[in-house]
Amino acid sequence: MAGDTSRSFDPRIIGALVLAGFIGFVGYWLLTAFSPELSTGRNGGTHALSRSAVSFSAITEIAKAAGRDVTVGRGRGEDASGLVVLTPDMRSTPEQIAQALDLYPDADILIVPNKWLTGPVELRPGWVRALPLGRTNSGMFPLPGFDDRDLGLARPRERLLTATVYGTPVSLPVPRGATQILRNDDATTLIAAGDGALLARVDFPLADGGARTVHILADPDVLNNHGIDDPARATAALALLDALGARYGLVFDVTINGLGANDRSFLRLALTPPFLGLTLGLLIAAMLALWQGFVRFGPPLAADRAVALGKAALVDNGAELIVQARRAPQFAARYAAMVREAAARRLHAPSGLAGAGLDRWLDRFADRRGRRFSDLVSALESARSPSDTLAGARALGEWRKDILRDSE
Repeated sequence: MAGDTSRSFDPRIIGALVLAGFIGFVGYWLLTAFSPELSTGRNGGTHALSRSAVSFSAITEIAKAAGRDVTVGRGRGEDASGLVVLTPDMRSTPEQIAQALDLYPDADILIVPNKWLTGPVELRPGWVRALPLGRTNSGMFPLPGFDDRDLGLARPRERLLTATVYGTPVSLPVPRGATQILRNDDATTLIAAGDGALLARVDFPLADGGARTVHILADPDVLNNHGIDDPARATAALALLDALGARYGLVFDVTINGLGANDRSFLRLALTPPFLGLTLGLLIAAMLALWQGFVRFGPPLAADRAVALGKAALVDNGAELIVQARRAPQFAARYAAMVREAAARRLHAPSGLAGAGLDRWLDRFADRRGRRFSDLVSALESARSPSDTLAGARALGEWRKDILRDSE
């Protein structure tokens, strides 16, 4: 037995479906535009939002517990005046670091290059494991004037690296295993390790031709979760950050890790002021157009007959056939003869007149515009195009109405 289909196209059901589709469409583009800054960052990366061994979430919690003003920078224009830590990964570029420097013009900068090549752990989201290649420097040091050969491994004999950093004594336990160090003639060593620098100061070139002083911590194990797994190392790491300016504020930037607000995105610009008003206006216009498609304005138009009835329709159809056959100029002489015959009969012309003589006699009667019959006939018979023929016939018809006082 067939079911009841009387409500298959209920307007309320259709409206609900349209509304659900509209909400899903808008939600998709909103999430696409703002997904980087809405992400939790639990992807095992080398940044402060991750919880993996190579990330820096532990030092951020330790610094907060110690009373430091800690912020995770997502590129929203944080007013940082203390220390900003940049943790580039394998995908970071010098241009991204330059953009990050522009975000924090008044802050001290510490760059911590990557050290470990890792991969995800199956069934444990956010966990990482060292890949068989172990440690690699390929693409992990995106600084102009430097390359991966400036990073090397050393095994310092000391167990404790001591130095005075800007007037503050710092003692760092040597990272476990091999220590990553920086060897570059343009870098000023602040904390030495073996034949290189564990902490160095360099000048980062800017686009305007100037330079900005930044600090480089060659081995991330001094700060990451893997390296500060005991209180002594965590205390030493916090002391190092304080010596570099963290006591005045500490920002761990994640924009270079792909988790910041992309202000150059066209979609994000369309959904934020000042362009948000224009986007809303276009959206409202689209909704009104959609509503107009569902709601009828006024009664429906009645369909015309395929074949019209009456004498007027017959005349129109005949005229259309003449125009399509391109025979309009050939009907000019016949129409002129018809008007001549009607005028001669109504004006009681002499019976012996015909042809040019009759035309000269009819010239005695000019219309309101002063036009004479022979001139109008001559213009009509010399027409060679449908538009000229129509203009000549209309002029002759006006002469007939003025002189004969009828429209027949």
